[in-house]
Amino acid sequence: MTLVERVLAQESDLESIMALFSSTRTRMEEEGNDSWSHGYPEKEDFQEDISQGDSFLYKENGVVCAYIHASFDPLTDFFFSSRSKTKLAQLRQDTGMKD
Repeated sequence: MTLVERVLAQESDLESIMALFSSTRTRMEEEGNDSWSHGYPEKEDFQEDISQGDSFLYKENGVVCAYIHASFDPLTDFFFSSRSKTKLAQLRQDTGMKD
C-alpha cells in the first residue's frame, strides 16, 4: 500500500530536498534544459523558503517525492537580486498572472 502525505517542509528535510533537486537538475541537463545551471537552486534558497513557512513536501512512504513553495510576492521571490519590474511584467504576461 502506497502512503502519500503532504507535510510542511522543515529545516531537517534539507538533505532530502537537495537530493531531489540534484537529480532533477541532472535530468534537465541531460535533456538539454539549462535553466537550472550553475548549481541553482542552492541550499540557501530552500532554507529561505522553509523559514517563510509556506513550503511543502509530498512524501511517498516517507520518501520526499515533491517540493512546493507557494509564492505570494513574485518580485521578491523571483527577482530578489535585480528587483526588475521589467522582468516581473514579462513574467506576468507569460503566465497570465494578475496584479
